Amino acid sequence: MFRPEELELAAAPSARTLTLDFAEASPMAGRFMVTGVRNGLRLTAIVDLLPDLIVGDEVHFQLPRNPSGFFTNEGGRV
Repeated sequence: MFRPEELELAAAPSARTLTLDFAEASPMAGRFMVTGVRNGLRLTAIVDLLPDLIVGDEVHFQLPRNPSGFFTNEGGRV
């Protein structure tokens, strides 16, 4: 599991990014929730600055070096 506040947006793809299609950006407590979707995958990052994107633009979500947690198929934490 990756928490939205641990994800970042990157200017270009890299080994630690997932490229999705920009879906929306919503204000939240002085920050922005940026959501991307592609092939059934949906990711949301919480960022400080509103990106200059329009719906359908490619957006690169950068993953942290380590996940926040691992879970079994039954929902138990590993």
